[in-house]
Amino acid sequence: NAPSETPKISYPLDINSATKQQFMGIDEIGEKTASRIIDYRGTKGRINSLDELLNVEGIGEKMLANLRKYLYVQNEKTSQT
Repeated sequence: NAPSETPKISYPLDINSATKQQFMGIDEIGEKTASRIIDYRGTKGRINSLDELLNVEGIGEKMLANLRKYLYVQNEKTSQT
């Protein structure tokens, strides 16, 4: 079988269902960071806010700001202050 082309990924992605390959399709995310997000999600069970990505090694405020256009949380609860 000839290798198939990588399917086009449609953004934004739900962070709780995205695969490692989908995360790696984002310029700012490499293999290690993608694995760390998957591991964090596995440990946590569910990511409820994109702000939780700050708990993932290698992701800081600047990267998180860039990732917001590629990721979302399905049924994200917004805090009313």
